[in-house]
Amino acid sequence: RGTVEFRQGQLAEAEASLTKSLALNPDNNPAQLLRAEIYQTQKDWKNAVADATAVLSRDGHSLAALKIRGVSAFEMKHFQDAIQDLENPALRPSDTPDLQWIRCQCLMEIDQKFRAREELNALLTNSPAHMQARLMRAKLAEQSGEFEVAVGDLSYLMEQQPNDVETRMLRGLLQHRRGLYAEAVADFTAVLETQPENADTHFRRALAYNQMSKTDLAIVDLKTCLELKPKLADAYYVQGNISAAAGKTQEAKESYQKAVETHPSYAAAWYNLGNLLFNESSLEEAVADWTKAIEFQP
Repeated sequence: RGTVEFRQGQLAEAEASLTKSLALNPDNNPAQLLRAEIYQTQKDWKNAVADATAVLSRDGHSLAALKIRGVSAFEMKHFQDAIQDLENPALRPSDTPDLQWIRCQCLMEIDQKFRAREELNALLTNSPAHMQARLMRAKLAEQSGEFEVAVGDLSYLMEQQPNDVETRMLRGLLQHRRGLYAEAVADFTAVLETQPENADTHFRRALAYNQMSKTDLAIVDLKTCLELKPKLADAYYVQGNISAAAGKTQEAKESYQKAVETHPSYAAAWYNLGNLLFNESSLEEAVADWTKAIEFQP
């Protein structure tokens, strides 16, 4: 009866019928497994785990129970328990992209990045269009310095989702780290077309422009950035560097001063400010600023 009700989508009725059946026969594995599936469908993860565990205590080879317990443990954020069930070799022949993706997330949560990378590679071999897995692998590759792999995955994502801002921003950051500043500017510009008030992107594009010696454009982006986010000390610092390189000492001093006012422990800004004062023969003030720099970065 419980099975019929389940197939008809009458989950509450099916649960009640199966509970009555299990009261009469507690070792009824099919009934308990079906009730576990109902609990999982209802997102009652705790009871799903309890029923699946009871089934596995009697039949340790029940793949269905392993899947239910593993997935439910994942939903409860019990990642170590989840991976223990879902990495069972018996499950591999019946693997699905959903299970592989859950394993990837579990491995990341327990800081097993190498194993997560292996799982991602396997998942993307079988399901190359899995967007979330592509993004996760790109981020892992970026963290390990494999920039070409990361950019390759991000470029694939951009082909599938050309308007995805997060992916384009990440690719821009990677292109900048690779020294491909024009490509970084192109990605940051695309982000700003949809998010013109994104202060961080204006800042990142300013850094790229500065590396390309397009300081006029860098200054425009820094000004916009600071209008949107006036307490971003790094923007004042870069502004100071550009002014100092152009021989605009007073403007540079003002920018560095704003940097340390916004972020009092900004050692590099104190140091550069001291250098400018030293060049003006303001020795006591220079020493005071250098002392600040040493204080915050011994």
